[in-house]
Amino acid sequence: RADALSNLGAAYVRLGQYDDAVAQYALALKADPGNASIRLNLALAYYKSARPQLAIPELRRVVASDPEARNAYLVLAECYLQMGQDNEVVALLKPRAQLFGNGNDPAYAYLLGTALLHQNEIIEGQKYVNVVFGAGESAEAHLLMGMAYLTQQDFRGAKAELERAVKLNPQLLTAHSLYGRSLLALGEPEAAEREFRRPPELNVNDFEAHLQPRHTRRGP
Repeated sequence: RADALSNLGAAYVRLGQYDDAVAQYALALKADPGNASIRLNLALAYYKSARPQLAIPELRRVVASDPEARNAYLVLAECYLQMGQDNEVVALLKPRAQLFGNGNDPAYAYLLGTALLHQNEIIEGQKYVNVVFGAGESAEAHLLMGMAYLTQQDFRGAKAELERAVKLNPQLLTAHSLYGRSLLALGEPEAAEREFRRPPELNVNDFEAHLQPRHTRRGP
């Protein structure tokens, strides 16, 4: 029974046993191949276990079968961001502003704004930064502002914003590595290295954090 297998998969997810969860969701999909909810749960198990590359094809199938699946779009965009596929984020979210309150949904604005800032689209990205700030102070809003300052090479402005971001949410994706980049630019290599070394414990997909520390070391 697909429902029983799916429930077992959900129990494994709660226990953090993601490989077991994936196995149960896969069996459930064999029993009910067209069940978009089960496929979304499979994708979320991949996502929660830091395997965005495996979550992406499943999420694509979910949104193809259900164009109104708001949560699936957001998780898919987050997976694209983790894989450094900013063009995919923009292509996915930008045409669907109406689905997210004409672009006024904070999660939508954060994801799309992040991708635009990565592409140096500062003016358009600022529009989404304003949406995030409009929802009240948040780590995401400060991260977006920090990214904008980095793009403009205003490293002091970036440091202030990113320092606030990591204090508000120590597990925010990319915040530590970007904070480290601003510190490095301001001549604070030891503090920068501490920030570069933190994210791997929080998110194994933060590739920049894995690569940067070697640039701050002195000597062999």
